[in-house]
Amino acid sequence: MKKYIISVLVIGSLLVGGFVFANEESDSENPPVPALFKKEKIKEMKQEREEKQNEIKASREEFKIQLMNKREEMKEKLNTHREELKEKLQVVKNEKKQASVEKIADHIEKINEKATDRLSNLVDRIESVLNNIITRTDSAESRGVDVTEVRTAITEAQTAINESRATILAQAAKTYTIEVTDEATLKEVVKAVRDILKVDMKAVQEKVKTAHESVRNSAKKLGSIIASTQIEDEETPESEDDEEEPEVEE
Repeated sequence: MKKYIISVLVIGSLLVGGFVFANEESDSENPPVPALFKKEKIKEMKQEREEKQNEIKASREEFKIQLMNKREEMKEKLNTHREELKEKLQVVKNEKKQASVEKIADHIEKINEKATDRLSNLVDRIESVLNNIITRTDSAESRGVDVTEVRTAITEAQTAINESRATILAQAAKTYTIEVTDEATLKEVVKAVRDILKVDMKAVQEKVKTAHESVRNSAKKLGSIIASTQIEDEETPESEDDEEEPEVEE
């Protein structure tokens, strides 16, 4: 009887030991569900981020092509306007004044071209800052931080960037014609065209400024959330590759 009891205990202990060992082996092969979920979530967010960055890059390149095409379209129009201006300036007897007006007309067109190019480059820099914010937002979300407000701000910022680019494209397609009727009103006519350019450029600058402020708002919201949750963004340390926040000229 004692031998029987001892045999039962030995067999039982072996079975229990085998079960525990099997459990431990199973746990090592299959990590906890939350860990798997987090790993898959990070992988999914990384893929989404890469897709979004590719979309942004494609959109930027498309804008550059559109702007270049507008420039080509404008060349013929500008040549036509120059010829028309020369004919209209025949009412002005002073040849120096004629040459001066032609020079001013060319200068106005060059100002428009340079300004739209400069603002286009500025928008690119603003968008690069937004991309960094998106990367940091993804990192924070992978750690369980609620970034809903930041996502909303990012969407608003991207919309503002798209609108600023559309405004730049429209501005690049504009021409400024000096309507000469007589020599007496020549000065006033030239001033009127210059004033129109200033007003138009101011409107474009305001759009770019709105995009800049929207991106800054996204950064502030992210910083506030990270500070409140006491999370250090180790995945995106500061480096020489980080974009400095551009300033929009008043």
